[in-house]
Amino acid sequence: MTEAKYKKIETILKQRIIDQTYPLNSLLPTELELAQEFNTSRPTINHAIHNLVQEGLLEQRKRLGTLVKRNKIQQEFTHLIQSYNQEMSTKGLKTKTKVLYFKKITPNSVVTHKNWTLY
Repeated sequence: MTEAKYKKIETILKQRIIDQTYPLNSLLPTELELAQEFNTSRPTINHAIHNLVQEGLLEQRKRLGTLVKRNKIQQEFTHLIQSYNQEMSTKGLKTKTKVLYFKKITPNSVVTHKNWTLY
């Protein structure tokens, strides 16, 4: 059984969003332009775009067009526990750390007299 044409187009458009052929906040070509490119009907293109809108990768705006938008982070229940950086990386996002404030302080007497065990 062959894959439906709209699904193939959806996959291609999704890949173009991921590899930033269509950058964040950019307008997608019109449905008519995409229909000509993929040699198909406008309703087929509309079906593919609609699925990507539902997935959160695109946003349709009246009188403006279809915008590429950042995919919302979806939390999934899973047996795999990952660090924040690993989880964001698997979602295609980059993380960074920034020190906002740093100050060396002298511990109070409660802290200095406590027998701390480091693991």
